[in-house]
Amino acid sequence: MKNVMVKQLALSILLFLSFYLSSCSPAKTEVIFRPELMYRSPQLDFSKVQAVAVMPVNCYSNEVAELSGLVNDGIPAELKRSQAAWNIISSDDVLRKVNDAGLGRGYQNYIADLNTYATVAGMTPNFTSETQTFFEQLKTAMNFEAILFTSYGYAEKTVMEHSTVSAILGGPSQVAVLKKELSVTVVLYELRTRRSWWVAKLSLETGINSTNAELAKKVIEGTANNFGKGDLRQL
Repeated sequence: MKNVMVKQLALSILLFLSFYLSSCSPAKTEVIFRPELMYRSPQLDFSKVQAVAVMPVNCYSNEVAELSGLVNDGIPAELKRSQAAWNIISSDDVLRKVNDAGLGRGYQNYIADLNTYATVAGMTPNFTSETQTFFEQLKTAMNFEAILFTSYGYAEKTVMEHSTVSAILGGPSQVAVLKKELSVTVVLYELRTRRSWWVAKLSLETGINSTNAELAKKVIEGTANNFGKGDLRQL
């Protein structure tokens, strides 16, 4: 009985200190998420591009419909807000043109190539001739020079983390915690040279209670803020 009371007292003190320290600590400034890998081609020439088509977000593993929708809407909007050098064609406009122009087969070829690229190494996707034809048809219909595409994989996994509370109560110091894991690749692909001009890879691991809106916000801001390593915002 005495041991139980001691453990309960220790837990109460720990919770009080945690609350006190968090309430007294200064508010943290939110830091925009930065990709852990970025590639900028020596061929990148902003003056050669007037318009970029933002392709619909593609998921190669465990799609989350709400997350896809938020990123789909958010990336074009954030790029329009953060720069005025390029005309940004939204993914909704791209899909509308694909349907109106009967380019569905070409779009399916593009997705198949993109899924292959997302799961292998390399900076530039190896788009097939069928996909290249689709790009040319879409380019003619919409008048742009480059595309920006986003592909992601989502997973939920269990990891072992240190737990001070559990250790104080006499339990294991390592406890199983469920996490969300998001891997994102964003690429600016120039159609004339058929090369990737800019690539960013982002990996997020968050608690299971993180909302899709919070995950999407990190992807959107991280992409737009570091687009072209930030050079585009200076134009």
